[in-house]
Amino acid sequence: MSPEPLGDIIQKIHDLETPDAIIGDSPLREGGLGIKILARDGISLRKTIFLVRNLLIIKSKQDFPQALHRAKTYFN
Repeated sequence: MSPEPLGDIIQKIHDLETPDAIIGDSPLREGGLGIKILARDGISLRKTIFLVRNLLIIKSKQDFPQALHRAKTYFN
């Protein structure tokens, strides 16, 4: 994402919420978004990451390597 206006992307991301995954997002000062996902379990988290990532890829109108299309999660 860039410092350009974000339009309706924040609402579209919130529309992806499910009972099993809550999404928080906010614009960053230098451009882009801070996105947080709180999910009930790992499967819900991965599904939500996949949905958000696909939406961002479509909205950005840029090509991304296929490896970035896969949902990856890391736990400490």
